[in-house]
Amino acid sequence: MSASIFREYDIRGIFVIELNENIVKKIGYYLAKALIKKVPNAQYIAVGYDARLHSPTLKGWLSSGINNAGLKVLDMGLVPTPANYFANFTEFDGLKSDGSVMITGSHNPPEYNGFKITLDKDPFFGEEIYALGREILADNSVLEDNETTIKIDSKNKYIDFLVNHFSALKLENKKGKRHEAYSYRYRTIRLRKILCITGAWRLGLLLYR
Repeated sequence: MSASIFREYDIRGIFVIELNENIVKKIGYYLAKALIKKVPNAQYIAVGYDARLHSPTLKGWLSSGINNAGLKVLDMGLVPTPANYFANFTEFDGLKSDGSVMITGSHNPPEYNGFKITLDKDPFFGEEIYALGREILADNSVLEDNETTIKIDSKNKYIDFLVNHFSALKLENKKGKRHEAYSYRYRTIRLRKILCITGAWRLGLLLYR
């Protein structure tokens, strides 16, 4: 494994070649251990991923590592990065995330992927990432498979928050009356308008899939 995948602000590498099953399991394991050290009563890490075809595979491997460390995984599925961060500040049927990992290749070519990390609502970066890499490089163990997760819906919670936060923006039908049906389609139409007006449309691209 190359230490170069551990960068200042994230972990990034080529799927299978650099981000293989063994390494990704250990990333999950040592991230969970770092969270437990920071928050001794931690229970959950929320994990979401982007639209790259290998992102769900990485989610499974990462979840195995987290589970082996004694924490549980709140599975967001396919979400935009802001919905992942949002999971750190809300509850899901009484469950509260103590940290989050966004699996995303960002702007890199399709063979790349990576991890953006938040622990106890704080960004995980710099020496924290480099230290994580040193621990993983020194570990020759093999972790068992355990891809068990708890499904949560961070995407719709994020949409609802934005729609309510920007409720002063009205969306009228062609008869000039305000539409009150808060269906998923209607909410995303409103949100598209909000994101375009605020210049933040890029943050919401995956909400319309």
